[in-house]
Amino acid sequence: MIAAVCVVLPLLAGCGDETSTAPDSSTAGAAPTTVASTGTLPAGDLSQSDIATALSGKGLPPKQSECVARIYVEEKISQDGLRRILTADLSGPVDPVLLGLSAEDQTRVGTATQRMVQECIF
Repeated sequence: MIAAVCVVLPLLAGCGDETSTAPDSSTAGAAPTTVASTGTLPAGDLSQSDIATALSGKGLPPKQSECVARIYVEEKISQDGLRRILTADLSGPVDPVLLGLSAEDQTRVGTATQRMVQECIF
């Protein structure tokens, strides 16, 4: 289950049409995109919107970012776990153990990963 998370986010980033992954110059100056692209997350609890914005800033297409963010919230991944995931380099395999996720979050990420494969790859 944990091995699945190692490939899902990079896999999701590669899905979608070319226009969904290309930078949009009309939103390049928008604050949420700028925040996400610099790797800085807002203080306090991350909302589903914050998570989706951060994932989009890492190259995940918007529809898939929203889907993954929804699943992370529904699976109740801790705020610490979310921050660790969102500040990780998602360009290659992601190992939840190396990210320092708690055992509980590792289980939740595994469940979330299975759901991502079913619900977010379109």
